[in-house]
Formats: sequence, C-alpha cells, structure tokens
Amino acid sequence: MKTILIAFRSLTKRGRNSLIKIFSLSIGLAMALVLVAKVYFERSYNDFFPMKERIYRVDSNYTMGDTPKDFPQTSGGVVVGMKDVMPEVEAATRFTYINQDARFFTEDRSRYTANTVILADTSLFDVFRLPILSGDAADVLSRPMYVMVSEEIAQMMGGVDSAVGQSFQLEDTPGRVLTIGGVFSTLPKNTHLSFDIVVSLASIGQFIYDGSLNWLGNDRYISYLRLAPGATAESVRPGIDRVRDKYLDKAILQQAGVDIDYMLIPLMEIHTSDEGVKQTMWLLGILAFALLFTAVMNYLLIVISSLVNRTREMAVHKCYGAGGNNIYGRMLSESLADLLVSLLVSAGLIYAFRGTILSILGTEAGALFTPASCLLLAGVCIVVFLISGIVPGYLYARIPVMAAFQRFSENKRYWKLGLLFVQFIAACFFVTLLVIVGRQYNYMLNDNPGYAYDNLAYFNTDGVNGEMRAKILDEVSRLPEVSMATSADEMLFSGMSGNNISMPGQDQEFFNVADFYSVGDGYFDIMEIPVIEGRAFTPGMEKSREVMVSRSLTERMKDFADWSDGAVGKSIIISEHSNGKDDPFTICGVYEDVRIGIIGGQDPRPSVMFYNSGTARNLLIRFHNQTPEGLANVSELVSSLLPDKTVAVNSYTAEITNRYADSRKFRDSVMASGLATLLISLIGLLGYTNDEMNRRRRETAIRRINGASITEILRLFLTDISRVAVPALILGCGIAWYVSEGWLEKFAEKAGLSFMVFLTSGASVLLIILFTVALNCYRAASENPAVSIKSE
Repeated sequence: MKTILIAFRSLTKRGRNSLIKIFSLSIGLAMALVLVAKVYFERSYNDFFPMKERIYRVDSNYTMGDTPKDFPQTSGGVVVGMKDVMPEVEAATRFTYINQDARFFTEDRSRYTANTVILADTSLFDVFRLPILSGDAADVLSRPMYVMVSEEIAQMMGGVDSAVGQSFQLEDTPGRVLTIGGVFSTLPKNTHLSFDIVVSLASIGQFIYDGSLNWLGNDRYISYLRLAPGATAESVRPGIDRVRDKYLDKAILQQAGVDIDYMLIPLMEIHTSDEGVKQTMWLLGILAFALLFTAVMNYLLIVISSLVNRTREMAVHKCYGAGGNNIYGRMLSESLADLLVSLLVSAGLIYAFRGTILSILGTEAGALFTPASCLLLAGVCIVVFLISGIVPGYLYARIPVMAAFQRFSENKRYWKLGLLFVQFIAACFFVTLLVIVGRQYNYMLNDNPGYAYDNLAYFNTDGVNGEMRAKILDEVSRLPEVSMATSADEMLFSGMSGNNISMPGQDQEFFNVADFYSVGDGYFDIMEIPVIEGRAFTPGMEKSREVMVSRSLTERMKDFADWSDGAVGKSIIISEHSNGKDDPFTICGVYEDVRIGIIGGQDPRPSVMFYNSGTARNLLIRFHNQTPEGLANVSELVSSLLPDKTVAVNSYTAEITNRYADSRKFRDSVMASGLATLLISLIGLLGYTNDEMNRRRRETAIRRINGASITEILRLFLTDISRVAVPALILGCGIAWYVSEGWLEKFAEKAGLSFMVFLTSGASVLLIILFTVALNCYRAASENPAVSIKSE
C-alpha cells in the first residue's frame, strides 16, 4: 500500500511524463473499451431469455428447380402442426409484424409512438418466458382487439396501473379500437426481437388477411419452438418429416415444381451467425485490439524514454537493499496509478461523448456497460496493467548499482524503435482502411440504382381511404414547387414480397419474382426508369390485365419459352394476381432492371409491376428543386387534409442515406479509431525524437562545427526514422488490404481496391511522420553548437 501511495504522489514529479502517459493511455482505453463492450454486446444477444438453449426459430427452405432458398418465416399453420404432431415440442408460437414506428392515439386524443406492433398468439410469452408486470398474457391474447404493451409504453401513458384498461387506435388503422389488457417488461436492447405492442392474433382479420392456419402461402409469420429438455434440432428431424407428410399437399407442390422443408435455428445463433454481424464483430475486435495495443506500446515507449532520467534513482534504491522484486513492485505500483487515473479520465470521455457513441455504434453507452461486460473489461485492464508494469520493471531491474556513481549511457534505442514500428503499422492500417471504407460509402451513395431519386420525396398513406388519397395527390400536384406526383404500393429501397411465374394452362411454376404490386400514372416518368420494349401502362384503364416486367425476367423466361420475337404481347400467370392457370396477364412493356433494396442487401430477383387507376398507399412527389421549405409546404398541406394523422414527408435521398447507416457507422468507427491511433503515435514519436536529440546532442553540435547545415542535420534524423517508418507503413497497408477485402465481400458492387489507394494512404502517413520529426528536430538542429557542447 505504501508503494502505491508513493506512486500516486510521484504522478506530479518532473521528468515522469505523467501527463503525456495518462493522456495517450486514456484516449486508447476509452475507445478500445467501448469497442470491446460493443463486441460483447453483439455476442450476448438473446442471452437473457430463460431456457434460451431450448428455443429455436423455424425457418422455411424452398426449392424451385435446382435453386434452394432459406427464408426466416413460415406459413401460419406450421408451428401449430409441429406442436400437435411432435411430442418433443414443449411450446410453440408465431407472430407477424403489422407496423413499425407506429403512432397511436388514446380516447383523450393523446398521441404516442411505438417502435413495433405485432400480432401474436397466446403462447408468445410462454415460449420466451417474458416477465409480465400486469395481466394474464395468455388470456389477454386470446381476446379479439386486446393487447399487451411494454413497460416503456405504459410509463408514457401514466404508469402500469394507469395504462391497463385504456383504449387506443393506430393511426394507420383508424376505427379499430384496441384495449390494453396487460403490461410486460420492456425487452433489453441486445435482442433481435423488438416489439412494444402485442395485439392478439384473434384480431388478425381486422388488420390483414387471416392466414394464421395456412400451410402454403402467406408465409409472413416468425415462428418459434421451445423443445423439451434433452431434445435437439437433430433429434426432432423425424418429427419434422412427419409434420410435412401430414400437412403439406405433395400433389400441389409437385405440380408447382416446389419442395418445402423446415429447419430449426437455435435462438442463440440467430444474431451471431449472421454474416454481417460476424463481420462487424471481427472488424470491431481488430479496431479495439489495434487501439489498445498502440496505447500500451506508446505507454511503454514513454516509460523507456525516461530510463536515463531515472537511472540514478533506481541504482540508489539498489544501494539501500532493494532487490528485483522491489523494483518490479514499484513499477507495478506506478503502472496501477497511471491506469486508475487513465480509467477515470476514460470514463469522463465516454460520458462526455455518449451521444457520439450512440451515433457511431447505434447503441447507448449505458446498454454497453452491463455488469457482465464490465467483468470482461476489467480483465482487459488487468492485462494492460501487467504489461505496462512488468516490461518497465524488467528493464529497470537490470540497471547496475554502479549507475548511481557514474554516467549511464542508454542503450534501449532499439526497444523504442520497435515500439514506434508497431505504432506506425497501426496508424497506417487505420488511415488506409478509412480511405477504403470512405470510398465504398461514397460509391454506394452516389451510384446509379437504375432510377433517379434526386428532388424526390414520399409519404405513406396507410389507413387513408382511396378517395382521400386521390384528393391529396391532386392537391399536392397543384403546388408550384411540385413537378409531378404519382403513387406506388412498394418503395424501391425496401424489401418486396414475391410471387411465382408460370405459363397459361401449365401447372409448373418457373421462378419467383419481386412484386412491386401496383403503380400509378406517370410512375416511369417520375422515377426515370427506362422502358426498353413496348410501352408503359395505359392511363385510366380500369381493371387492367396488363403487366410490365423487368429485363431480367425476359432473360430468365428464355429457359422456359420461345420469346425470341420479344416479350411484349406474351401472356404469363402470376400467383396471387392470377385466379388459376387460365387467368393470364399480358405484358405491355419491359423496363430496365433497377436496384431493389440497397447495395449489400439488394434483391437479385426479376420483378413485375401492375397498374392502379386509383391511388396506391405511397405517394411520390418530384420537386422542381427540393428544399426544406418545399417539404414543409407539402407536409402542411397534407396535415390540413389529414388532421388526425401524423404526416411525415420524407426525402428519398435522406432515406437512401439512412439505409446505408451501418456502413456510415463503421466508417465513423474507423475514423475515430484512426485519429486516436495517429494522435497516440505522434505523441510517442515526439517523445522519441526528443530523446534522440538529447542522446545525439554532442554529435549534432560537432557536425554543425564541421560545416553541416541545418538541412543536413534534419536529413540525418529523417533518414533514421524513415528506415523504420517505410517498412511499417507497407505492412500497415498490407493488413488494411486483407481486412478491407473481407469487409467488401458483403457488397455486390464495390468501389474497387487500386494500388493508388494504398500508395496515397501510406505516403500521407509518411509525410505526417516526417513533418512531425522535422518540426520537432528543427530547434535542436538550429541551436548554437557551443552551447550544446558546454551543456554536455
């Protein structure tokens, strides 16, 4: 304890460089600990559920021809049948999403927002064993138009007791009154399940088509099972086959050329097995390690640099009987003092920049630092403590006793160069990776998706009747800042449902397509999608039997039919739209393929569009020149027509940018880590050059006396540091190439990795290093040599 108190008192001693050590270590610790906590947070997804090891999601596997496709949803009756047939199934549930970012209002017209609303059966809370604060969940979810709400929603409505019994309506489904029958604990952030309002599945007919017991089609349900103790996904495989044999109509499937199977995915693997999540954890882990390693190496560099100044101190201690253990104890105590102060500063930095952490990582700092994650971080800090204490202790313990009585010449230069080498690698790695990530992010934002979305805005009109939609569209079109307006059921940046293509009179279904459903007049003009064959839809046609198809659909059809004379005029059957195999649609035009979704998450399927002579649920507005004022004018107009609905007129460009938020967050993570690493490295470089100037002070003075210019002296220092920096930067670029190759794999379209990217990045870091060295060495190089020799 006495040694530790002495270590704390020595923090203010001259020559210890405590401020620099603590500053650089604090920055590295703050960022590295946040990144480690984020990785742990991602790995701990769903860990809080009781019986988590026995819960499985049921996925569908569709095979059409030779093409299998896994789908994380099922038809409504699947888990019901599994519970009925398989004795190993202890409990089963299914639910489906009906609204996200849902706005609702109570009887007194108070308005609230819920993140997600789902329809669920009576077993939801049984399967997951979610804590219930009020009400009987199974009873509530057995009653039509009754709901369970999260504690967070209940608190907004006045508390748990006050919320129960209140009625409300969703803005998108006005006239359907829901009653709160119970309250459940708000789900933690580290789960892929996300819902605030659970509506009884018995209410489904009030909101959407009731396919809750279907075995084919309407596969919109997320289904879960909890198996009995001892049962596994492998052991229940025969039971799944029995379910298929009992409930699936094999004749229908064979006619359609489709096979359906079901797979059980362990709850604990749903999030962590996702390729995007695994890649993110791997990359964040690399960033955290590089940051922490750089900070520790810089700490050691500063400690070793003070070796000459503390030689006599250590030698005197040995003269008074201090052994190796005493020296180690002293250095460990100093390391502990530095680490504890650095941790306090790091905690302050994390608190001060908690908003930035949320923006970059998408998770609140409070959610990252749980008791379990703090144990892991404590282990990281212990490793840092041991390294930063034992290495200096080893070096100081080797100082001879005679150093107390004679001049001690430092011979640890190669230690310091080695530590600088590591820091230069890390700095170049971060800078190069930042350039690559930034180029890819800019490429995604500026790439042509096959349609034009500049000056485009949209808003959703779910819950608004067709007559009012048409009126809104007409009124908006009259605004002077609006160029044109139309409507569409689906937005190109989002995922789409699918349907199957076949030929009239045939049972076999050929392939699945992305279904745009209906679009309004002028859709191809407003979206600037080229029609490459035939024509767009005939305006004003009631009950149109026309369909437009993408170029890729016509290419796929070459495997099934002779369309050598073109697709226009050909007839096709499209499931859901066609009423049987003798109810075809006629192709009136072919449009160029467009990107459905975003880069890295795009839908590769061919697509189809239908015509709506009325007004679809999404209104699209093209401005002459989109401005915040123009968006506000449209919002004001629509709000006046829909006083009971919260209107959100969104910029299409802003939505596309938001869809690439994960890439932006990773770019910002690399940027913050890179800046911190570069700063820490430059601090270490300044310390090294100061030591080198002191060590070579007499040599420099003699060179000046013999006629060497300041430029020649600077060249001497710059050449020495370049011998270390250049190989380090080459290695840093190589590591950045390897890491970025892995990150870019998830993107179907890439900005590309050219040699110039690495050359420019490495050269930029080298210039920063050389400029720092030259600036710091200039003072010593220009000093009067006589003064330098005299001081020696």
